[in-house]
Amino acid sequence: MHGEIHSLNIKNRQICGSGLPKDSVNRAYLSLEGFEGDFNHFRNQRYEKGKHSYEKFLSRAVSIYTHDMINILREEGYPVSEGDLGENLTFKGIPYNLLKSGHKFRLGCEFNEVIIELTESITPCKNLEEELSYFKKLNPVSLLLNRRGWYARVLKTGFVKRGDIVVEVS
Repeated sequence: MHGEIHSLNIKNRQICGSGLPKDSVNRAYLSLEGFEGDFNHFRNQRYEKGKHSYEKFLSRAVSIYTHDMINILREEGYPVSEGDLGENLTFKGIPYNLLKSGHKFRLGCEFNEVIIELTESITPCKNLEEELSYFKKLNPVSLLLNRRGWYARVLKTGFVKRGDIVVEVS
């Protein structure tokens, strides 16, 4: 399974709130704890307040979505853009329904490869309704159930850029 990074998204740590939506950037450094400079609601609201372990924190370092799922939501009438749902990486060429916990992906070329491992599907939260006007009269929690994206842990750090190849590794 292979594709490319269609969009790379972060939200400035200085901006408080939910971490939605994230803004597109061309390149960013991915550490074990996530993208440098990215505000992550889980990081700020759960881990830092002692509600989750450091291991759980690391297992949610980066969020993944796929371009095909964004297109499905658009076809259903939702004007979703890359980064709107809080995802850091939008993969193109990798179907959403093929993603599973435990899948590992290499991002970039062999000389600067980053490795991530999918850990769990993301549960939709009420922040979607609060932050995205097109969800205000809907129930985004049920609308996005089992199609909200994936969390991943970082196994090998490095720079990631839009257009990098994404290849499943064993």
